[in-house]
Parts: sequence; C-alpha cells; structure tokens
Amino acid sequence: MFQRCIIQQLGVTHAFQVVEDALFHLQIHRDRALTYKTEEIQVTVHDEFVVEQDKTGHVCKQKARVRLFFLAFVTGMPDIEVGVNDLTRQGKEVVGRYDILPVVTEEWIRLENCEFHSCVMQEEFENNRIIKLHPPDACLFELMRFRIRPPRARELPLQLKAVMRVASRHVELRGDVLVPGYHSRKHGQVPCEDIQIRFPIPECWVYLFRVEKHFRYGALKSAARRPGKIKGLERIIGTAQPLDQSLIEVSAGQAKYEHAYNRIPHDGPFHIGVQREPA
Repeated sequence: MFQRCIIQQLGVTHAFQVVEDALFHLQIHRDRALTYKTEEIQVTVHDEFVVEQDKTGHVCKQKARVRLFFLAFVTGMPDIEVGVNDLTRQGKEVVGRYDILPVVTEEWIRLENCEFHSCVMQEEFENNRIIKLHPPDACLFELMRFRIRPPRARELPLQLKAVMRVASRHVELRGDVLVPGYHSRKHGQVPCEDIQIRFPIPECWVYLFRVEKHFRYGALKSAARRPGKIKGLERIIGTAQPLDQSLIEVSAGQAKYEHAYNRIPHDGPFHIGVQREPA
C-alpha cells in the first residue's frame, strides 16, 4: 500500500511537471505597447534541491535547479537585460550611471543546461552571455531555468531520518530532523524559512486522520510532545489503564493531515542557512 501511495504521488508530480514544461515552451506574441505612469519589474528566484539518501543517511544522489520568474510593467516594448552572477561574466560587470557606490558581485556560479523562454534572444546569450528579452506585458512567466552543481563532501544544512516500526497491529512512522549548522550573514549564507516536511500515507489510512464535525470533515491535528511532562498526572496515578498516545505527535511545530496532498505535512520552526559557492 505504501508503493501504491508513492506511485499515485509520482503521477501527480509528473502531471505538474508536464504542464509547467508546456507553459514554459509556449510561444507568445505581443503587437501593441502600453503606457504606465509607474514602471516596475519583479524577478523571483526559486531554488529546487532534490536529495536521495539511504537508511543510514548517506547521500546517494543529489541535484539542484534554479528557476527565474519574471513580471514586467514597462512602457512600450524595450529590450530588457537581466544580469545573473554567471561565472563567465566575472570582471565584465556593468555599473549603472546613477550608482554612487557600485555593487560588486562577490559570489559567482556556473550555469549549466540553460533553458529560456521564447521571448529571450538566445543568440545574444550564446555570443555574449547576456540575457536580453522582450517580455509580455503584465504577465508572470518563467524566464529561464538552469542547473548548478551542489558542493561535494559538505554536510547538508538539514538532515531527515525516517524510521518505520511495525509491532503487532501498531505501525509507527517517525522522522527525526537535525539542523547541524546555524544562520550567519558573515559566511554568505541565505536564510531558508517556512520549511515543510511531508509524510505520504496510504489511501486506506485517510479516515484515521479525519475527524467528523458538525457540517464537514476536519483534519486531525498533532499534539505537542513533552518528554517528562504528563498532563493530569494526579488523576491517572493508581489506575491500571495506560496513557492514550496521540495519533500524531511533534516536538516542535505543527502537523496535520491535508487531503489535497494526501499526506501529513509538518511545518516546523526551522531556520537554516544555505551557503552558495561556485561549483
């Protein structure tokens, strides 16, 4: 049943990837220019990091991808250049004429397997490594995606160890999270917040994590686990009945079943620092 749950999730993930790839390679056409009182350009960077590790915590495979999303409100249809800290552009930085103190790039990365949207002039990038484009008007789209090589022989900023125990009719799924490092701006680290860990569960277990309410079904929430502290200890002393363990227990943060993901996401108060260096 675990294999069936994983296969279903892989099918949904693959469907999302197919739709994203189709939108990314979609051709666009713009034949009119608009006028804005206030011009604005927004660039959002998404870092994706996938790690495959064995039961001992050894990293077997890892890969990283960076995706840039672009949104522009500009007058007319000008040529826009986007600067990336590409290692091949080191020493060729362009400083704006209105910058009193030029911003110097200290960290460079090596871009591999670059893919661009149809609005990007790929010949300009191949010749001069400059990203020049004619963006669509007021439309959020994926500008480019590329691969980077994660650093080798380095401890991961967040480590997760999953354990499954089966004893008679009881099944226990446990995940231990270790954050060995700390966040510091002095070491060039980028803070990562709002980290979510998801535990897939079989379809037949769904009703165990749903509670019936007045007009709908709700999700079963986790209980805070405090070792050494038992609420209402005076009332249970002298009784032979054991303590009822909660179905979901967490030591930090909160976890509950979400039917949209068909799994139990755990939102923990993690705050880690990731250091970016050239590969």
